[in-house]
Amino acid sequence: MARSAIVGLTMIFLLAVLAAGAPMLPLPDPMQPAVPSFGEPRPPTLEHPCGTDELGRDVCSRLIYGARISLFIAVCASLGSVVTGALVGLLAGSRGGFLDQVVMRFTDIVLSFPMLLLAIGVAALFEPSSTVLLLVIVAVGWTTTARAVRAEVLSIAQSHHVLAARALGASRARILLRHILPLLWSTLLPLGAITASHALLVDAGLSFIGLGIPPPTPSWGRMLSESQAYYRVAPWLMLFPGGLLTYAVAGFQFLALGLTPQKR
Repeated sequence: MARSAIVGLTMIFLLAVLAAGAPMLPLPDPMQPAVPSFGEPRPPTLEHPCGTDELGRDVCSRLIYGARISLFIAVCASLGSVVTGALVGLLAGSRGGFLDQVVMRFTDIVLSFPMLLLAIGVAALFEPSSTVLLLVIVAVGWTTTARAVRAEVLSIAQSHHVLAARALGASRARILLRHILPLLWSTLLPLGAITASHALLVDAGLSFIGLGIPPPTPSWGRMLSESQAYYRVAPWLMLFPGGLLTYAVAGFQFLALGLTPQKR
């Protein structure tokens, strides 16, 4: 495994362990005031390492509990997007002809819209919830995987071992499952990591404008949105969630870079 993949996996693992262990840590309730300081955020102290927000809630607690939701959505959205995109790409690449043209033109239409803008349009049609947020990210995130898988299927279909299997009378389903699908893992794994990083950004973007996880559930994007009014007097409200979001995205990007096959 490449060094960058080890770095990325370690970063994600540490964040996941911290998020999973949140209920066992001595943290204040992330949705209840920890200090009576309504409208007056307090700076970081030994008792509150990341300070408190405008409602007196512990920022560190909200960051860690927010990580539980963000990582869950990122991983589930990545799996959903990769599985959906892989199925579409396999279907288009293996069938070819008219079906391939229709599927790819629809994929091009979805790709022509900026990912976040399309997600905003879809999310605005439904009442905000974690389920809706997850489905929205999957609905706009499968296209890149579909195009990549289709290209790989078309390339592998012309390889000698596939042509030999076809000459020996192997069915189309057997060729896909035994001779093509196992060779797609080197493409799907880095795409899954990249999709997870994009899902984190879309999650934060939708939460920032009020279309993500509804309050008072902690969310990195909503914390960034709420910090706008206090960025001069309480910059920690912006720096901590922004830094943690950057850390998580960088971890998935490092992982994707390390998993990407290197050409020689």
